[in-house]
Formats: sequence, C-alpha cells, structure tokens
Amino acid sequence: MEINIEKAAINLSKLIKIESLSNEDFSKIDFQPFFQIKKYLEEFYPKIHEKAHIEIIHEGAFLYRIKGEKSEKLPILFMAHMDVVPAAKGTLDKWKHEPFAGIVENDIVWGRGAKDMKSQLIAMFEGTEYILNENKQLDFDIYFSLGFDEEVGGRNGAKYVADYLKEKNIKFAMIIDEGGMISDGILGLKEEIALVGTCEKGYADIKISYNAQGGHSSMPPQSTALGKICEAARKLEQNQMPLKITEPLSEMLTRLSKYTNGISKIALNNNKVFSPILKNILSKSPELNALARTTTALTMAKGAEATNILPNSAYIIVNFRILPGDTLDDLLAHIKNVIGEEFQLEALITKNPSKLSKIDDKFDLVSKSIKLAYENVSEVVPFIMVGGTDSKHFDDLSDHIYKFGPFRCNSEDRKVIHGINEFMTFEDLKIGIEFFYNLINQYNEYLVGNNI
Repeated sequence: MEINIEKAAINLSKLIKIESLSNEDFSKIDFQPFFQIKKYLEEFYPKIHEKAHIEIIHEGAFLYRIKGEKSEKLPILFMAHMDVVPAAKGTLDKWKHEPFAGIVENDIVWGRGAKDMKSQLIAMFEGTEYILNENKQLDFDIYFSLGFDEEVGGRNGAKYVADYLKEKNIKFAMIIDEGGMISDGILGLKEEIALVGTCEKGYADIKISYNAQGGHSSMPPQSTALGKICEAARKLEQNQMPLKITEPLSEMLTRLSKYTNGISKIALNNNKVFSPILKNILSKSPELNALARTTTALTMAKGAEATNILPNSAYIIVNFRILPGDTLDDLLAHIKNVIGEEFQLEALITKNPSKLSKIDDKFDLVSKSIKLAYENVSEVVPFIMVGGTDSKHFDDLSDHIYKFGPFRCNSEDRKVIHGINEFMTFEDLKIGIEFFYNLINQYNEYLVGNNI
C-alpha cells in the first residue's frame, strides 16, 4: 500500500481549521462546525461514502455503517471525537502558528486537534478508504462513531450513539478509541512501548462541607469551619486509598519485565508476590501511582467572603479517579473513615470505572497491527486509562474495547495535548493510517484463518 501522506496531511489541516468546540450546556452547542467536518469527509473519502449508511444522532453525532460484502460476522467500531478544547486565553502569542490556522510546514501539521484527536479521525478514514479501494471482500461491517462533546464528558454525543446501538442490539468484535500511545521512558526503559488501554478509571467530584458558628474574625474560636476543612484535606492527602496491582497492571508489568534485569526483573515478572516492593516504586511516580490506586486530588476550596469574617460554612472539592476494582461506595466509605462523620459529603459528578476488556486473541490482533505499522515498537502492553474517553459509554457493546491512539507521544509531546503548539508529524500520521489499514486486514484474516 502506497500512502499519499501529503494528501492526508492536507485533509487533517482542513479539519483543524474548523473551530469545532463543545459545550457542557447542550443548548449552546454550535453544530455547524461538525456538519462542516462531515461535508469535508464526504469530499475526502468518496469510497467510504459510497458504501456507508450514516445516521445523525442527537443533533450532531455521526454513526457510519460501512457494509461488508456479506455482513455475517461481528462488526468492528472505530471511534473519534470531532470536538476540541479552545486555546487558553493569554497564550496565543506563545503559539508558533495560530491554533486554528492548520498550517502545514516541514512535514508537520500544526494546530488544535492535531493530536487530540482529528489525526485519529483522519487515520481511521484513510486506512478504511485504502481497504475499500482494494476491493477486498469483507464479511463484516465497519462502523465509525464521531462524537461532538467528548471534551465535556460525551453525555450528549457518544452516550446517545451507544444507546442507539444498544436499542438495535448491535455488538462488536472490538472497539478502538483514543487512549494510550507509543511512548518511551515507561518504568525508565529506553524501549518504545505501545500502551493499549483495556479499562478506564472512574471519576468523582466530591464536595466536603463543614458548618460552624460564624462571626467576626477578631474573636475566633479554637476551631473554625475553614480550619476543620483544612484538617480534613490534609488527612485525605496523607491517607489515600491503598495501592493495588490489578489485572491489567500486572500484565503490563509482566510484559515489561523482559526489558529489565536483576531484582527489578524478578519483581516485575512476579508482581503479585513482590507487590510490597513494587508498591513502593509505583507510589513515588505520579504517573505510575495513578495506575495503581484511586487517586486523591484537592482542586477547590471556599471559606468566607471577606478576610475579616469567620465562615458559617467551608468546603473543599476533591477530584478522585477511581481504580477499576474500587467503586463509588468504596470511595465514600474511605472518605468517612479518614475524616470522620462530622462532615457533609455531596457527590457532584460521578462515574464508576469501566469494565476490564479481555486481553486475548483480539488484543493480539491490535498488537500485531501496531508492530506492522511501526517496527520500532518493542512491546505492546495493556494499560489503565487515567483520563476519560467516549468509549466509557460503550461497555455493554463489546468485551474488547481498546483505547489506543496509534501515534508516538513521549513525555514532551504529551504537554501539547490541550496545551500550546499542538502538532502531528507526517511520519506519525502515516503510522496511524497503517495501523487502521492493518487492523482491518488482520481481523479479516483472523476470521478466515479460524473459520469463524
């Protein structure tokens, strides 16, 4: 397959120029940019649109069904969201190019959405278009789900698509959404490792309040409402939920053990037995700590309205990312155990963790497709997604939901996602296109080879 990467980069550039912003208030969403994206896709990918049936879901999400020759086998689903975050105010002078200019320069596409995640949208369309142009017989359908509000939770876009598919009783052999990427420096290793999310942490914003007698600050009591809240905050930071080596983390560590030696190799390869040693290592790194526990992040606080007033009430808001295996009830019990019963707890936004996707022959298909697209990948490992994706709404539709963006992204690259000077290189865009092309081929060969 000869990829016209210049054409794909121009297509990505045109999508970046569309300022497709989501909004938590559904009534305030401007859907015109999303329909402009759809119009461009029709222009860029005629073969897909010749074969596809497209449903418009809840005003502006698009569900494509690209019919196979027979459509007898379980379909596969590729997901992308069209919305992006705005460029932060006060940062425009720090951008190499304007965020929505979509400049293509020196084999790099610049702009908001270049990594998150219009590049993945382009890659999955490009890879599928190449397959269709080869006129290969596919006995399964390929679905695309394009959401419009992932950046604010996907509750009006992807969730409605998932509900529609549930009503139709459609199940998928596998689902691919954004998530982990190809990175180096994992556990201090030099090797390039592909991180494929097999589950997603839950989410909870908990408001913790304390009521007390207010008054003038010139005659304070020994303990104030704000003092009590500060004490609770300190206790929560110092007494976090326990580290756990879950199934995906255990598999990840086992697979990475071959690239270490000595006691590290033994500990990683036998991570259940050596968990006390590993827990000490994991807890010292914010990134690794997030893979092994329900995290506690104090994000907001409020006391009095003025400097000389004792507040009648004070509160903090704590953001928790819930580890698979823990639940919201576990979290609330933990909070009460740490700070006591005298505080009021209010769950503002909550979402339990996703189910665990299977690490089996379908995972192997993804792994092989990655290595065919980028031969420098040393290992493909399961990964716990610490952030949220649209695919969290699709748990009931497949046992194989893999959260993976088929691009290289080291620690420095990650800073541009939602940040300044977001970009995508031609080389990485090519890797993404080849990944989706390979995965369709691999799934087709798997069905034929296993006579499924």
